[in-house]
Amino acid sequence: MNSTSIKIKFRPSSVPEREGSLFFQFIFNCEVKVLTTQYKLFFHEWNPVLEKVKLGFSSPLREPYLQKLSADLSREYEMLESHIRRLEKLRDFSLKEFVNLYRKNNSCCLLSVFVDELKPILLAQGKERAVEIYQSLVNKFLRFNKNEDFPLEKLDSKVVKDFEVYMLNKGNVPNTSSFYMRCLR
Repeated sequence: MNSTSIKIKFRPSSVPEREGSLFFQFIFNCEVKVLTTQYKLFFHEWNPVLEKVKLGFSSPLREPYLQKLSADLSREYEMLESHIRRLEKLRDFSLKEFVNLYRKNNSCCLLSVFVDELKPILLAQGKERAVEIYQSLVNKFLRFNKNEDFPLEKLDSKVVKDFEVYMLNKGNVPNTSSFYMRCLR
């Protein structure tokens, strides 16, 4: 029985001095499929031999982002590998079927990814305090969601209300809860 190979690859940006993209490459029975991720980094931040993010070589402002990216990438790799191995045991499948199903189920932006994309924009505008507030919101929301990132497209009034109740139950005063609700909007 053949096994599916999964590799993490880096595609540099065609524009100099811009971040490139990371993607997963699947190989099964001479079939190759690519699954692009939302993860972005610079060429010098990627180790192509180990297929890992280089940590400890960037600026102090960039390092937390790279650490989170590395952890998220590892978690996603393990999840993809788990799904593939389960499919291999259950039935015949095609990589096209797997990649299409994955894309369908993961086609949205995640809260922490969205905030991470906002940070450089806000910092360029001199809004350091806004960056801190949004990061604090993400941290609270991740704790509320059992440390799982949350797809923005699933953020509805029920989830927001549940988050508000969660904060109040954790001892936050109504003003604090109201503040985070405004940030979430």
